[in-house]
Amino acid sequence: MKRKLLATIWSILFGMLVVFYLVACTEDKNIIEEEFGTTIFEVEPITFEGIAGEQEEEIHFIAGAPWTATFTSSNNWVSASPTQGKAGDAYIRITPYSDNKSSTTRSADLMILVDGQDTPFMVRVTQESAAQSDLQITGDVNEGVMTLIADESGNKFIGTLQVKSSSKWEIISNSHSNRLSFSKDKEPQDGNETNVTLTVMADYSQFNQPTMSGDFQLQVPGTTPITIQVIATAECNVFDSETANAIERLEYEMVDTLKVGTYQTLFYVTSNIAWEIKNLPSWLAFANENETATNRKENGTIQTRPVGVGVLVKEEALSAEARSTDLVLSNQRGEILKTIHLEFKGINNNYLQHDFAFPSVDPLGGDFSFEAKASYIDPENEEDYWKKIELPFHIKTSLDYSSIDNAPYHLVMCNAHNGIISREEVHWATLRMGDETSSLNGLYTKEIYLKANDRGDADDQNGITNPANLREAFIFIVPKNIGFNDLFIEGTSLLKEEYAESFSHILQKQDHGINYVLNINGLENGTTLYVPAEGGSFEFDVLDVTTDQLTPELVRLWYNSGTGEWEERAATTAQENSITIGFIRSQETGKLETMVVSVAPDMVTATRGFRFKINAFRGDGYSDMNVLTFDIMLK
Repeated sequence: MKRKLLATIWSILFGMLVVFYLVACTEDKNIIEEEFGTTIFEVEPITFEGIAGEQEEEIHFIAGAPWTATFTSSNNWVSASPTQGKAGDAYIRITPYSDNKSSTTRSADLMILVDGQDTPFMVRVTQESAAQSDLQITGDVNEGVMTLIADESGNKFIGTLQVKSSSKWEIISNSHSNRLSFSKDKEPQDGNETNVTLTVMADYSQFNQPTMSGDFQLQVPGTTPITIQVIATAECNVFDSETANAIERLEYEMVDTLKVGTYQTLFYVTSNIAWEIKNLPSWLAFANENETATNRKENGTIQTRPVGVGVLVKEEALSAEARSTDLVLSNQRGEILKTIHLEFKGINNNYLQHDFAFPSVDPLGGDFSFEAKASYIDPENEEDYWKKIELPFHIKTSLDYSSIDNAPYHLVMCNAHNGIISREEVHWATLRMGDETSSLNGLYTKEIYLKANDRGDADDQNGITNPANLREAFIFIVPKNIGFNDLFIEGTSLLKEEYAESFSHILQKQDHGINYVLNINGLENGTTLYVPAEGGSFEFDVLDVTTDQLTPELVRLWYNSGTGEWEERAATTAQENSITIGFIRSQETGKLETMVVSVAPDMVTATRGFRFKINAFRGDGYSDMNVLTFDIMLK
């Protein structure tokens, strides 16, 4: 009876200790608590690093009775001490005493038996592998992050890694990398160091947002895996052509500098994926006359350089009415990449457009030009029909007018020589109103004639041309507030950009009713120039010349010993290159002042000479006139 009472008192006291202990324990530890009778066992699994070193862990529990500890299976790497003890606080030291040289982790279970308890208490002890991965990774990776770059198709984003290892390794994918695909140029091998090119690819069709991210792992079995983060970004940016700034919204009211009167805008698109713009509203068109704008090339690849997109208001849609629209850049799936808002505010008072790009050649294939006098035109002669004194063209403005004097524009002419513009204003052509006129949407279309006046009339103010010379000019139709000097870059003879392509080139032929002459000092018509066998260069002053439109023709002379006469033969190309005539102009007046005859060595012999025939060009439909002939003979 006395023993039962003592046992009861002891149980009550022990229970109070248990309650006190449970309250004192931290609530933050994730520990599985189990209570068997009077034993309190709260022990977590133990994990050691692969290198034993001086590692040690201690487990603590409260035993309700004497206890013993032993490992459930034999091992040669971990020990426990002590292995038995009395009731109350118990401490056991767990110590690994050897390295884990295998490629996998290893474990041992420590079993603790408490007297009177039917169920043992178990502690799992684990040691990680001490094996080291020799994976060496280089390539498109920086601090564990791999950035994939779009290929030239714009559909695939690709990166490559160079993986070097003497062990076989594997790729571990997860749910974050299900949009990635992998390929190796060779398989790694155990015990044989290999260099493997690993290609990682993401398909743009799998992107659900502009930037796709994921990760994967490379691991030699039994070692700690290496994690590679992957990023691939689809980009599409629009830049304003004037400011080079990225834009989302664009308002424009501009006249193209290369074609006055055309309202258009230009922006650039840079993208690493394919895009297109289509379905323009009826009042807009692409400047290149294509139905769509895209960075997709004919061979299926994309243009990696910035792509310029020009959009203009159709001529028939020009009006004072303001209009706006959104241009949508979409990808191949039809998803919107960018939206560019365009606004056209309507034509303004500076609107000016003309079609005076006169033909460059006439129906006979010659340079298109005016004849010098109207009296030369024979209306009954079809060959002369193109030789008009006046050329018609149409001009559109936003202002109405009834005479050239009231027009919002005027004619400016720049002198030219052999197609090269000079900063010298001339006045030998004028404009006159035609009969045709129309209006539409606030635009006025007028018929205008460009008139080349007869030589020497009141409008020919310069006095620098004469009736025998072909003359030419560049003509500009510009607003009234633009003067001659406004066409050029200050201090130069270079046209400003807005006028560099906004002109037409015209010629006026010389008067054909005069007698053409070319007088050379020391070399009269029909004479002979004697030169030594070694050739040489010979200069002659030009005393008088009617026109500088001169064409030298070289003829070979061959001595016929049978007849004792010199006969004309066609010169070879080599001879034409070896015997030449050049003209030098005065830097002050621009007129011809010197003729130079050059003869290469050994070209002239006792039986071979040459003849120069110099003709003056009088224009298409008229025969050229010979103005000088002379022979070249051996001295």
